[in-house]
Amino acid sequence: MRLLPFVRAAGLALAAVLIVGCGSDSSSADRATGPGVYQGPDRICADQDVAMFDGLFGALREPAEDHVGYPGENEGHDYRECSARFGQGSSSSASLFVQVWVYGTIEEARASYQESRASASGPPAVGTVRPTEIQSVRHIGDAAVRYREYEGSDEVSTCVVTRSSNLLLSACLRDSTGGPGPGARGPRQLELVAQAVDTYAAGELKTLAGTAARH
Repeated sequence: MRLLPFVRAAGLALAAVLIVGCGSDSSSADRATGPGVYQGPDRICADQDVAMFDGLFGALREPAEDHVGYPGENEGHDYRECSARFGQGSSSSASLFVQVWVYGTIEEARASYQESRASASGPPAVGTVRPTEIQSVRHIGDAAVRYREYEGSDEVSTCVVTRSSNLLLSACLRDSTGGPGPGARGPRQLELVAQAVDTYAAGELKTLAGTAARH
């Protein structure tokens, strides 16, 4: 799973890139500068509903737990991360990974977002199965992009990276039953997963606007 310059998932094969969306995902009116509206949140996942994933992957098995950034990853900005697992019976079939960065200025956040988007267009890694699909997403934050990667024979990750003012958010759902293997999900199911990740990212931004906005 490629989390851009975010969490490094060691050992996972990253994919080549297929550009699906076209044009800019940034609003033409997004020319704001300055410190931005967000300060570092105390927590992220603990305040956000994850029910949109239940019908796709089963009940929440491991509730989200927040973590503060680790050395080398949060220099010059505030960082939080969290994760949760979903599944049926005794096994987990999907994992949600969420990361939030709050920068000192909107310009820093905008530059980081653009760098993150460009990173998804990097060279393919050895052992990839199918291309990454990158698509601009409207109506989430000031700019947002969704990408999908097929890792190995039975895993697919669907991620949204979005910027709102001086805040950058990444939400990734790794489905261990959705790759191009025998248990592959059809196009409709993949679209439902994409919609669920979009809904989660938009909801997380809305929550953060209430809990992490400067007053």
